[in-house]
Amino acid sequence: MQIIELDYHNIAQNNTPIALCLGYFDAIHIGHKELIRHAKMSGLPVGVMSFDNPPRVVLHKQKDQISITANADKAEYLEELGVEYFYILHFDEEVANLTRYEFIDLVLKKLNPKIIFCGEDYRFGESGAGTVTYLKNYFDVNVVPFLTYEGEKVASKNIINLIRNKEIIKANLLLGRYHRVCGLVKHGYGNGTKFGFPTANVQLDYPYVTPREGVFMGYAIYDDQKYPAIMSIGTHPTVLQLEKPIIEIHIIDFNQNIYGKYIFFEFVDFMRDNIKFDNTDDLIAQLKKDRLKAKKALQ
Repeated sequence: MQIIELDYHNIAQNNTPIALCLGYFDAIHIGHKELIRHAKMSGLPVGVMSFDNPPRVVLHKQKDQISITANADKAEYLEELGVEYFYILHFDEEVANLTRYEFIDLVLKKLNPKIIFCGEDYRFGESGAGTVTYLKNYFDVNVVPFLTYEGEKVASKNIINLIRNKEIIKANLLLGRYHRVCGLVKHGYGNGTKFGFPTANVQLDYPYVTPREGVFMGYAIYDDQKYPAIMSIGTHPTVLQLEKPIIEIHIIDFNQNIYGKYIFFEFVDFMRDNIKFDNTDDLIAQLKKDRLKAKKALQ
């Protein structure tokens, strides 16, 4: 798959007709996958266009940059889905203020789409004035109906809320995969090792959406190997109370030194809330139960 970064001031003309999928594609969820599936049925090379910055942040509709996937994650997932071209358009206020015709003339026409695939609510151009109906004046457009689950449209914002509320299984169902984050392993306080539960203290390398505080089972991925693991997001209520939550991952049956390395974590399920134990013995007993439960479930 080719990854092509675009600046609307200077987009080279593409001479290969493609099937172009339009949207932000934050989650690459089952609705996005359905869109790409339709595009692949055209028999044309498939391209997906996204943005380097979240549109809702640029348009001041969202304060933080919290997202489900980084562009690097999107690229990996899109390649797995058979996409040939991943276009990443630099999105800022200047691009947001392009008229709907300017966006078509300066961006879309340059990509040479023989057919465009998008959702029913796709909007583009200044103030979202460009609609699917308007787009049809210039291109052959295939509008793919929404996927719904329990009466609601499958949408990234709903999945974000599910993840935050620790409804991991349902979020994964709508993603069609495990929610995954990536981060750098840093030195911590060493308390886990003292208790027989060494942990990797992880600093996320992107503003991924994460669940609220709690304990989660999943898979740690390091050096292309997958290991059953437990993630804790919390403030150490029993030992060394912290002001802000940190992320710690205990990788089961693992003894490699991974300080300064990047690891992934795939969320499989929520296990329990963080609680303050009366003493460290009770904490260790609970950690042993957590590890046994995760090990059995993840095998």
